[in-house]
Amino acid sequence: YRMNVPKVVQARMVINAIADALLGLVPGFGNIADVFWKANTWNMRLLERHARPGVPPTRFDAVFVWGILALLFAAALIP
Repeated sequence: YRMNVPKVVQARMVINAIADALLGLVPGFGNIADVFWKANTWNMRLLERHARPGVPPTRFDAVFVWGILALLFAAALIP
């Protein structure tokens, strides 16, 4: 936030961290998922890429965030 990273990139970083936390809740599988799901590394790359002034978010950043929100909305409608 303080580095003026675009909001969509901030949302993507939050989603990465939440997914990492949720995967870590599952006993056994969480340990295996930690090997492959590197949220902190991905978030650091996003921060380094977008912290420079004038670097706009990529189209994939927006697609990723809106896709996750659509999945959450669909999951809420299913029950």
